Amino acid sequence: MKLIRTFNRRKLSCFITALSFMLMPAQATLMQGQNQNGGYINGTLLNHSDSSAVSYATVAIYNTPDSVLLTGSTSNNEGEFIIGPLNPLPCGDYLLAISFVGYQPVIQKINPGGRENYDAGTIYLREESVNLDELVITGRRMRAEAESDKTVYFTNKLILDASNTGIDVLKFIPGIHVDFMNNILLDGSRDIIIMVDGIQRDADYLRQLNSGQIDKIEVISSPGPAYDANLTGVFNIILRERQPGLNGHIHAELPANTSEVYIMPAYSLTYGLGKINLFTSYNGDIRRFDITEKSSRTINNGKAVTETSSLINVKQRSWSHRFHYGADYFLNKRNQFNFYGFFNPYSNEHGGDVSISKSGGESGNEHFSGLRKDDDNNLIAFYSLYYKHLFKRPGNEIAIDLSYSDRNSQTTTKYIFDHLPGSITNEFAGTIRPNQRSASLKADVTMQFSGAVKADMGIKGDLYQSSDTHKGYFQHHNNIFAAHGAVSFSKSAITMNSGLRVEHSTTGLKNSFENSRLSVLPGAVINYSLPRNQGVRLTYRRSIYRPDVYQLNPCAVNDDPFSLRRGNPGLVPVLHENIFLDYSIRPGASFISLRLFHNHASQEIGDLTFVDERGLMETRTENLGDIRQYGVQLSGALNINSSISINPYLRLFEVSSSVNDLAGQFDIESRREKAFSAGISAIVSMMNNFTASLILQHEGSRHNIQNTAYSDALYFLSLEKKISQKYKVGIMSGIPFARSFTYHGNKIRGRNFSSHSEGNIMMSAVPVWLKFSYQFSSGREVNTINRSKEQIERRPAKGF
Repeated sequence: MKLIRTFNRRKLSCFITALSFMLMPAQATLMQGQNQNGGYINGTLLNHSDSSAVSYATVAIYNTPDSVLLTGSTSNNEGEFIIGPLNPLPCGDYLLAISFVGYQPVIQKINPGGRENYDAGTIYLREESVNLDELVITGRRMRAEAESDKTVYFTNKLILDASNTGIDVLKFIPGIHVDFMNNILLDGSRDIIIMVDGIQRDADYLRQLNSGQIDKIEVISSPGPAYDANLTGVFNIILRERQPGLNGHIHAELPANTSEVYIMPAYSLTYGLGKINLFTSYNGDIRRFDITEKSSRTINNGKAVTETSSLINVKQRSWSHRFHYGADYFLNKRNQFNFYGFFNPYSNEHGGDVSISKSGGESGNEHFSGLRKDDDNNLIAFYSLYYKHLFKRPGNEIAIDLSYSDRNSQTTTKYIFDHLPGSITNEFAGTIRPNQRSASLKADVTMQFSGAVKADMGIKGDLYQSSDTHKGYFQHHNNIFAAHGAVSFSKSAITMNSGLRVEHSTTGLKNSFENSRLSVLPGAVINYSLPRNQGVRLTYRRSIYRPDVYQLNPCAVNDDPFSLRRGNPGLVPVLHENIFLDYSIRPGASFISLRLFHNHASQEIGDLTFVDERGLMETRTENLGDIRQYGVQLSGALNINSSISINPYLRLFEVSSSVNDLAGQFDIESRREKAFSAGISAIVSMMNNFTASLILQHEGSRHNIQNTAYSDALYFLSLEKKISQKYKVGIMSGIPFARSFTYHGNKIRGRNFSSHSEGNIMMSAVPVWLKFSYQFSSGREVNTINRSKEQIERRPAKGF
């Protein structure tokens, strides 16, 4: 009965406070009515235990000493509240009162008198539990909710106990797949960017980010006009407010077996000195795997059938060391400056034994063996300057970002055979030396006209220069100038967002051609909230994909003595049109979403493989036709109870291809295939601060216009032990019940030939990695400005 009375009193108190807002005294009405352009009182409400946002809490201002209610508001999804506009209050003390069911009320004195705007700062609320003998009743944080143009997933104790880095947290979000090498996919696509508090980052940043800093993750599966047109998804990582002191973090993963090395160390350190913050961080990536690459080819030239098979046993040796550094300068509360940079040497080499067998044809049966040698050296450098100004009206701001990046690479693959019949040399080598420089300038403005209308607008210019210094004739440039604008409007249960992005691009190859293209890319989202925590969202978006430097580079590279590949500088961009219809429901603290989708890609870029006049298998990058996908997607974030969480994901769809004239010339036919993508993750909290987790994901077969790619299902088992607030240890195993894993497979059928290749990781024992994490904090309070990074072009896949 005491429990019921306590909650009834709290509900009654909230009801009386809300009712008093509607029947507010006359002076409060006059205060707002006399000056609609007056000042504001704002602040942020956070949970004291985990710094999570406290949404929909009641915030009120009372006069002293008579305790007359003057005005009030409620906090939003981020825990932020804004009271106003109002006239400047007379000098003196006022009471700021915050209350919400499940939390202890907070009353504190403020003195905003004489100021146009007053920032109450961050206010921490303590959860209130009711003890009945040994029973403690506390609330559970909901796992996710659908907003107007995105889905927001909240971290909770289970996720944080099962995670060490930002990458680990992503693995427990439905629809996000993170493979063994931390490559990130959303709904099967890698054309995504990672934001941290609204500023662009990348996967390397997440590796050195402590999981405990993450409050929630916003997943935007249809990015709006403010984002680059080639993107298919955006993750916006929202961090908790940084705690006072000098902050640092160290994380390491150590292999239990030297045959399978998987080491990803990281550290971060921030130091504040007055208005200046200095920061540095590092993340590494060192891998050693035994890999078997198998391929078989059958060629029928009308006279004879030739079958060729190859077996390559290599050791993958990969390493990367990225060093980040920078400084923030806070001129005042409204003006912030930042310098940020990093340099990153890295390498990915595959060397080992080669065995090739050839049967049939004019030369009969042959067998020869040899060695494969890789020499790969790369260096990326990046620099940026950033400025942000906050206007007096809350929600209005402008940000300007200038960045420059320089990437240099040199890759040589050499085959040395004991003998090679029919050839004048026993050595084959292919070398590329790509260089890419880019500069970017962008400016974005946000304007909050009222509580219901907001506008975003901006401009951006990107200059790209790509070349191959080994083959001096390849010098390619791509300049893109873009402008975007969007308006969002909300009223009652309906929220609408619509906007337009216009891009003008100029693409050219030195001494060859130059093409210009104007792209108009609209987008719109309509969201309707239904009773009982349900919602429906309709999304339309047009986007464009531009080829990268490796797809454009025409320099030929030998995969082996019987095949070669080259890019195509004449590629045209791919135009995408996407339509989604989403339904979501939030039963209790869980979340379930169902989506119907249709995607259309015009002039899809893909690999065209054929047998050339020398009898070699040649692969060129070409525009080959259109691809359509339509199907259904189901995802969920389910809190079974306070100790068990399950996150399922299933995507069923049909892929339909329509070939163009070029593909038809090589006897490639249009086709229709069924496909799927699936995943599930689960977390179980156990006694003595132990947490077990399972992650399973499978992309299924990926049907392109000529080829079909596939891989095995990937799964991880992990056990974490939290020793204290600073220390955590764990053990993880990837695919523990198998001794080999197919990380890529490819089947091709063309005119008079067929080809099948596979890459497999061969494991000598159960792959096990030990994990260690340490956090520290002391000294001064540190402020930060999150900064952006450039988006590095993806290299062609090699190894795992």
